[in-house]
Amino acid sequence: MDLGLNGRTAVVTGGSKGLGFATVQALIDAGARVAFCARNAAEIKEAEEALGSGARGCVVDVTDAEQVEHFISEAAADFGGIDVLVNNAGGAHPGTGETITDDAFQADFNIKVLSWQRTIKAALPHLRKSDQARVINIGSVYAHSPSPAFFSTSVHRAAGVNLTKAWAVELAPDNILVNGVNIGVIETRNGPTFATNARPVPPWKNSSKPPLMRTFRSGASASRRNSPTLWLFWPAPAPPTSPAPSLMLLAGWEFRGLAAGVWHVTRVVLG
Repeated sequence: MDLGLNGRTAVVTGGSKGLGFATVQALIDAGARVAFCARNAAEIKEAEEALGSGARGCVVDVTDAEQVEHFISEAAADFGGIDVLVNNAGGAHPGTGETITDDAFQADFNIKVLSWQRTIKAALPHLRKSDQARVINIGSVYAHSPSPAFFSTSVHRAAGVNLTKAWAVELAPDNILVNGVNIGVIETRNGPTFATNARPVPPWKNSSKPPLMRTFRSGASASRRNSPTLWLFWPAPAPPTSPAPSLMLLAGWEFRGLAAGVWHVTRVVLG
């Protein structure tokens, strides 16, 4: 399937492993050139070797404003612009509202909210020059199903939803599409990366109405590789619509012809 990404340029944060790596791989398979970042130099080198010449990795701490600005500007200079920005970098600071420390709460905010704000602002001059500009923020289902055990994550992922929607409205007149994807469990060959016993309790539990969210298997892609093909519906040229309403719930709205919203995905299976 031609997604119209051939020759396009994408930037992916947290792209050296897991869902970030699979996203980079999917974009490359679709013909895009990708600049990705992570904090671990060894993991970046390993990812670059696996991905081939279509990807360029860079050691970046997304909580450092100067590093973010340098990474974005270098990516734009190397590839001649930026068409797609995927905010995937993240991390968890477990703790209840009573036990979480101020430092951990602030650190969680920096990586889950402020890093998105910084990368979007840094990429904005380049996105405005693109005729197919897209921003995709990868969050968590904790945004709508908070867990006391992950108090900080629940608070900041909810903030990320509104950050995404506010940017979507602001950038719609510039034809820049902004969407969010809130994920739950990610199944890999090594098992789930999101602990089963820490999974948030869905609000529809014990409800007679079945949820509109189901497992999405990336292995359903034509290439049969570990690629989150669904993510590519956002970078693709046409405004995104649900590929299968029984799989996804789109909580958003239509704004000047652009679908701006947040998708909630309970489980992603890589492979």
